Amino acid sequence: MKNIFFLFVVLFSFSVLHAQHIKSLKISYEEVADGLYDFYADNPNYFPMQLELKFTELSNMEADCDLPYVSTINRGRHKIFTVRRVIIEIPGGFDYEYNTRMGAYPAEHDESTVYQLPVGEGEVTKAIGFDLSSSRTPNKILWGFEMKEDDDVCASRGGVVAMLTEPRWRDSLRIGDNTVTVLHPDDTFGKYELLADSSVIVAVGDTIEVGDKIGEVGVTRFTRTPHTRFSVYYVNAPIDSINASKTRNIYNYVNPTFISSKGKKVKLEDGMQLEN
Repeated sequence: MKNIFFLFVVLFSFSVLHAQHIKSLKISYEEVADGLYDFYADNPNYFPMQLELKFTELSNMEADCDLPYVSTINRGRHKIFTVRRVIIEIPGGFDYEYNTRMGAYPAEHDESTVYQLPVGEGEVTKAIGFDLSSSRTPNKILWGFEMKEDDDVCASRGGVVAMLTEPRWRDSLRIGDNTVTVLHPDDTFGKYELLADSSVIVAVGDTIEVGDKIGEVGVTRFTRTPHTRFSVYYVNAPIDSINASKTRNIYNYVNPTFISSKGKKVKLEDGMQLEN
């Protein structure tokens, strides 16, 4: 009879899981020989996730990696490490717990990366700046792009559609907006907010190119001016340091450089008129 026992705990925000349609990363193990266990991580999402796994009990067992185990797990099932019994004649056991964060670390964002305006070819837009210094994410850099009703919202950069969100209703109150989040090749995310209802034409897992239509422009409940909002961000630290310091704002936000129809690279300013 095997004297192996385990306990795992997933530490995650279920509100975030619901709102962003993030699926839980799963940890499993297989006994490949007496006292020898291979551990696996299965990430069902279209974006990488950071994993921190700690053994709360490791009796007469040892892992072939540094502990706690900290790594970025890409989409799919991956063998992550092996645990073996130290003295084969003596029973051993293990307990473990783990937690996860959305996004890879380190991301390799290049500050010289250029983004296309998220409007259709030949369209003119006006930049809208947002002051978020008093918000829950004071470091967030968010730009709005004024458009006309039913105008197309287009990809500013290519990548894989990682997440979609839709508004929810609570006591007749609309909560949230239609958003599309794209994972870029350098593990940064581009988030398009405020898309019109039933206008999003991409699905999670789709590969999109610069200029591809994502949906149509929407309107907030606070303004009648149709506009979309765009931000670029990436994880700013490994998961173990985030957890140890109890960091709340775990993302670095990029102030993108855009390119105009005349091929000029620009940093946006509030009220700036631009043509794609």
